[in-house]
Amino acid sequence: TSARASTSATAAQPAISWFSGSVEAAFAAARAQNKPVFLYWGANWCPPCHELKATVFSRPDFIEKLKLFIPVHLDGDDPGAQKWGDKFGVSGYPTVLVLRADQSELARISGGMDLAQYAEVLDSVLGDVRPVGAILAALKSGGARPLSRDDCHRLAYYGWDLTDEVSSRFSTLAQTLSQAAARCPTDTAADRARLVLAAASLAADGEAEALAAGKAPDQKLVQLIGQVDAILREPILAIDMADATAGLDEAFFQAVAKVVPQDATAWNQ
Repeated sequence: TSARASTSATAAQPAISWFSGSVEAAFAAARAQNKPVFLYWGANWCPPCHELKATVFSRPDFIEKLKLFIPVHLDGDDPGAQKWGDKFGVSGYPTVLVLRADQSELARISGGMDLAQYAEVLDSVLGDVRPVGAILAALKSGGARPLSRDDCHRLAYYGWDLTDEVSSRFSTLAQTLSQAAARCPTDTAADRARLVLAAASLAADGEAEALAAGKAPDQKLVQLIGQVDAILREPILAIDMADATAGLDEAFFQAVAKVVPQDATAWNQ
C-alpha cells in the first residue's frame, strides 16, 4: 500500500508543461497569446542541467510562474537544435533565454542562479521592458538616460559568460557594463556591484594575453579593480557577491597582482 501511495504522490507532482511544437510554432503561440518565450537550452548528459531541473524546475511556485510564458525545452543534441543555439549565441549548458515573440532577448539566465533570483528576473520581464540589445545600444550611444531598476537587475544577472558574442568584444562590453553600473539607481547597490564585477572580469579577459606576457593592465581595468576592491571592503556586499567573485578567472587575478598590494586585507579573505 505504501509503495502504491508513494507512486501516486510522485505522479501527482506538478511539472512544467513544455511547448510540444517547434520553436517557430512557440514564437507564433507567443504572438497569439501575448506572452514571452522561456527557452531552456540543455542536454541529457549535462550534470548542471539535471541540478537545475531538480532544484528550480521542480518547484511548484516556479512551475506556476511559467504559466505566464511559453516554455520551450530545446535539447542541444536534437537534430536542428544547433541552428537555434547559433542564432541566439548560446555557448554553454544550461542556458535559459527569455525572449519576446519577435525573438528579441529580454534576459539570459545562468544555470547556477538561485531560485529567488530566477523568480525576480522572470518578474522583471513581464512588464513593458526593453530588450537587452536596446539597453546596451542606448548605453553605447552615450545617452544620459538613467537605467530603470528592472533594467539594472536584468543586466546584473545576465549570463554574459553564456553567449559566444562576448569573446570578440571584451573591452567594449566591459565599458558598457561599467556605464550601466554608473546609471543604475543609487539604492541598487547589489546590482551595481554585480555589473562592476562583470565589467572587471570582461576587461581582464580582453587583456589576458598582455597580462600573461607581463604587461601592466590599462587604466580602465585599474579603475575597475579599484571598484572591486571597494566592494570587497563592504562585508555584507562582499558576501552577497560571493557567487560572482567565484567566477573571476586567472586573467583578473593576474591584473590584481600588478595593482593591489600583496598584503591587501580584502583580497586575502
